[in-house]
Amino acid sequence: MDSARALLAGTRTIADARNALEQLIALAFSDPTTGLHNRRALDEITKLPPALDGSIYGALMIDLTGFKRVNDEGGHAAGDAALGRVGETLRGMCGGEYAAALPFRYGGDEFCVLVQSPIFDDFAGAAHLA
Repeated sequence: MDSARALLAGTRTIADARNALEQLIALAFSDPTTGLHNRRALDEITKLPPALDGSIYGALMIDLTGFKRVNDEGGHAAGDAALGRVGETLRGMCGGEYAAALPFRYGGDEFCVLVQSPIFDDFAGAAHLA
Protein backbone atom coordinates (compact mmCIF):
# COMPACT_ATOMS: atom_id res chain seq x y z
CA MET A 1 0.00 0.00 0.00
CA ASP A 2 2.91 2.35 0.69
CA SER A 3 4.21 1.84 -2.86
CA ALA A 4 0.75 2.74 -4.19
CA ARG A 5 0.69 5.94 -2.17
CA ALA A 6 4.22 6.80 -3.27
CA LEU A 7 3.31 6.32 -6.93
CA LEU A 8 0.16 8.39 -6.65
CA ALA A 9 1.78 11.09 -4.50
CA GLY A 10 3.98 12.14 -7.41
CA THR A 11 1.08 12.74 -9.77
CA ARG A 12 0.50 16.29 -10.95
CA THR A 13 -1.61 15.71 -14.04
CA ILE A 14 -4.21 13.26 -15.29
CA ALA A 15 -1.51 11.71 -17.49
CA ASP A 16 0.69 11.22 -14.40
CA ALA A 17 -2.20 9.60 -12.55
CA ARG A 18 -2.95 7.31 -15.51
CA ASN A 19 0.71 6.21 -15.67
CA ALA A 20 0.78 5.60 -11.92
CA LEU A 21 -2.41 3.52 -12.09
CA GLU A 22 -1.02 1.46 -14.97
CA GLN A 23 2.09 0.77 -12.89
CA LEU A 24 -0.07 -0.26 -9.93
CA ILE A 25 -2.08 -2.65 -12.10
CA ALA A 26 1.15 -4.18 -13.40
CA LEU A 27 2.40 -4.61 -9.82
CA ALA A 28 -0.87 -6.19 -8.72
CA PHE A 29 -0.84 -8.80 -11.48
CA SER A 30 2.84 -9.74 -11.66
CA ASP A 31 5.19 -11.80 -9.57
CA PRO A 32 8.40 -9.88 -8.82
CA THR A 33 10.51 -13.00 -8.28
CA THR A 34 9.81 -14.66 -11.63
CA GLY A 35 8.60 -11.77 -13.77
CA LEU A 36 5.55 -13.87 -14.68
CA HIS A 37 1.91 -13.00 -14.22
CA ASN A 38 0.69 -14.05 -10.77
CA ARG A 39 -2.22 -16.13 -9.50
CA ARG A 40 -4.44 -13.05 -9.22
CA ALA A 41 -3.94 -12.44 -12.95
CA LEU A 42 -4.77 -16.09 -13.69
CA ASP A 43 -7.94 -15.82 -11.62
CA GLU A 44 -9.03 -12.73 -13.55
CA ILE A 45 -8.22 -14.21 -16.96
CA THR A 46 -10.20 -17.37 -16.25
CA LYS A 47 -13.25 -15.21 -15.48
CA LEU A 48 -13.25 -13.78 -19.00
CA PRO A 49 -15.86 -15.07 -21.46
CA PRO A 50 -14.69 -17.48 -24.18
CA ALA A 51 -13.11 -15.96 -27.26
CA LEU A 52 -15.37 -15.04 -30.15
CA ASP A 53 -13.55 -17.57 -32.33
CA GLY A 54 -14.50 -20.38 -29.93
CA SER A 55 -10.94 -20.97 -28.76
CA ILE A 56 -10.55 -22.89 -25.55
CA TYR A 57 -7.51 -23.31 -23.37
CA GLY A 58 -5.97 -26.13 -21.43
CA ALA A 59 -3.98 -25.62 -18.27
CA LEU A 60 -0.67 -27.26 -17.48
CA MET A 61 0.14 -27.26 -13.79
CA ILE A 62 3.83 -27.51 -12.91
CA ASP A 63 5.17 -28.25 -9.43
CA LEU A 64 8.95 -28.12 -8.90
CA THR A 65 9.94 -31.39 -7.28
CA GLY A 66 12.56 -31.00 -4.57
CA PHE A 67 12.46 -27.21 -4.54
CA LYS A 68 12.28 -27.00 -0.73
CA ARG A 69 15.80 -28.41 -0.62
CA VAL A 70 17.08 -25.46 -2.70
CA ASN A 71 15.78 -23.03 -0.07
CA ASP A 72 16.93 -25.20 2.85
CA GLU A 73 20.47 -25.67 1.56
CA GLY A 74 21.08 -22.43 -0.32
CA GLY A 75 18.81 -19.98 1.47
CA HIS A 76 15.98 -17.91 0.10
CA ALA A 77 18.28 -15.95 -2.23
CA ALA A 78 19.19 -19.22 -3.98
CA GLY A 79 15.51 -20.19 -4.11
CA ASP A 80 14.54 -16.83 -5.58
CA ALA A 81 17.31 -17.11 -8.19
CA ALA A 82 16.09 -20.59 -9.14
CA LEU A 83 12.49 -19.36 -9.41
CA GLY A 84 13.70 -16.49 -11.59
CA ARG A 85 15.34 -18.99 -13.95
CA VAL A 86 12.10 -20.99 -14.09
CA GLY A 87 10.27 -17.78 -15.01
CA GLU A 88 12.78 -17.06 -17.79
CA THR A 89 12.44 -20.60 -19.10
CA LEU A 90 8.65 -20.48 -19.15
CA ARG A 91 8.62 -17.07 -20.86
CA GLY A 92 11.01 -18.47 -23.48
CA MET A 93 8.82 -21.53 -24.00
CA CYS A 94 5.71 -19.39 -24.45
CA GLY A 95 6.94 -17.36 -27.38
CA GLY A 96 7.45 -17.89 -31.08
CA GLU A 97 5.39 -20.80 -32.36
CA TYR A 98 3.85 -21.15 -28.88
CA ALA A 99 2.72 -17.53 -28.53
CA ALA A 100 -0.75 -18.88 -27.68
CA ALA A 101 0.62 -20.07 -24.32
CA LEU A 102 0.73 -17.85 -21.24
CA PRO A 103 2.73 -18.68 -18.08
CA PHE A 104 1.82 -17.77 -14.48
CA ARG A 105 3.38 -18.28 -11.08
CA TYR A 106 0.60 -19.99 -9.20
CA GLY A 107 2.31 -19.84 -5.81
CA GLY A 108 5.44 -21.06 -4.07
CA ASP A 109 7.02 -23.54 -6.46
CA GLU A 110 3.88 -24.05 -8.54
CA PHE A 111 3.32 -22.69 -12.02
CA CYS A 112 0.48 -22.77 -14.53
CA VAL A 113 0.61 -22.38 -18.29
CA LEU A 114 -2.60 -21.66 -20.19
CA VAL A 115 -2.28 -23.10 -23.68
CA GLN A 116 -4.72 -22.59 -26.55
CA SER A 117 -6.27 -25.95 -27.44
CA PRO A 118 -4.96 -26.29 -31.04
CA ILE A 119 -1.34 -26.27 -29.82
CA PHE A 120 -1.83 -27.92 -26.40
CA ASP A 121 -0.51 -31.38 -27.32
CA ASP A 122 2.44 -30.00 -29.30
CA PHE A 123 3.37 -27.59 -26.49
CA ALA A 124 3.13 -30.25 -23.78
CA GLY A 125 5.19 -32.69 -25.86
CA ALA A 126 7.87 -30.13 -26.75
CA ALA A 127 8.11 -29.12 -23.09
CA HIS A 128 8.33 -32.81 -22.07
CA LEU A 129 5.29 -32.25 -19.88
CA ALA A 130 3.05 -34.87 -21.47
